[in-house]
Amino acid sequence: MKLLSIIVTVVALAALGVGGTLAVFSDVETSTGNTFSAGTLNLVNAVAGTGPVGKFVVTPGGDGINGNVVFGGDAVKLVPGESGSITWTLQNTGSVPGTLTMAATLTSLENGKNEPELVAAGDVADPAGELDLYMGVKLTRDGTFLVGSATNFGKWSDLVSALNAQSESMAGSASRVYVLSWSLALDLKGVGPDNLFGTADDVPVDDNLVQSDSLTLDATFTLTQS
Repeated sequence: MKLLSIIVTVVALAALGVGGTLAVFSDVETSTGNTFSAGTLNLVNAVAGTGPVGKFVVTPGGDGINGNVVFGGDAVKLVPGESGSITWTLQNTGSVPGTLTMAATLTSLENGKNEPELVAAGDVADPAGELDLYMGVKLTRDGTFLVGSATNFGKWSDLVSALNAQSESMAGSASRVYVLSWSLALDLKGVGPDNLFGTADDVPVDDNLVQSDSLTLDATFTLTQS
């Protein structure tokens, strides 16, 4: 009787294991929403200007749109004693930092010589215009003078060199403001060795030298990923 009782007990335990649930430790982790977003780098140029009343036209420009200021267009030409300015507000509207560089060129034209310019001023040999030689210019970047000073104007050739030398960092949403100011003095003079107008070493000239002359400044602004 004792042997039979043991056998029955073992069978009963084996029956309990059939169809049962095995409990173990577990843990669940996830990695969802893996996303890759490219940043942006976009240079926007907004142009503004000031000048003699009725003698300047501003094309504001914008994102991918050329902006410029034309002084003395058509029948409303400039004369000694006038001045004006161009403001370039350059902004990186993207999220990626970049380096701002510039390429500037100056074209000076004679546009013919009338009698006062040819005879009175003696403008005979030089085939190019002289407006760039006797019109003073200043250049500031965010209020800091790069050409000229608070009291004196500099040369156009120095302006072009300064623009071409620019290499400025611009973070995302950052901006740089460049202001070109010009002045055609009431009594024209050439700059002396100090390369500044309005100082003691200026050289007197006949104002007729600049009659009909013109100049054009072309500037290209480039923002490259840093």
